[in-house]
Amino acid sequence: MAALKENSKNIFYYVQEHENEKITAQDIADALDLGVRQVNGSVTSAFCKKELMKRVEAERELPDGTHEKVKYIVLTEKGRAFDPEAPEAE
Repeated sequence: MAALKENSKNIFYYVQEHENEKITAQDIADALDLGVRQVNGSVTSAFCKKELMKRVEAERELPDGTHEKVKYIVLTEKGRAFDPEAPEAE
């Protein structure tokens, strides 16, 4: 297995640092200056498939009072114990 790519590590660390917040792929993309598709791809292939992160569906209220469905990205129990610097992290 190969080590994580730099963008995947950055995504992991961002989610880890903001674990107590409700963050979306768009939040991560904005913070790390990445495309949202790039973030979603990394989250899916590097983390969700390995059960290190999961997407939690929710609904949030917008400033105009309407609601939208969102998927928050959160670490799993396995993800909390994960070391992205390990040579066989991916």
